[in-house]
Amino acid sequence: MAKIKFSTGECDRCSEQIVWRSAESGSLSYTCQHCDFRGYAPAHTDAAKKIMAKLQPPASQCAPKIKPLPPEAPPAPPKDAPKKSNSIWDDLTKQKVAE
Repeated sequence: MAKIKFSTGECDRCSEQIVWRSAESGSLSYTCQHCDFRGYAPAHTDAAKKIMAKLQPPASQCAPKIKPLPPEAPPAPPKDAPKKSNSIWDDLTKQKVAE
């Protein structure tokens, strides 16, 4: 069962910043990296509701920052017609075609 990073909050024991994870079943859990305290709340319980109330909203639910579009590039200048080459090969191929 994969757990996804859900939101951030404070550890119940040491008040350091922690990351809450959510399982596919809806249960919430965390492990504090500072004091190794673990928290768990099964889905649809009072504990889960209290945790959800005090969590910071995830970054995906915050107002998105819209970047302005880059200015459009100017149109490319038209390509000139290929210049006539003055090589010996051009002269030889013209003679064969003309004959």
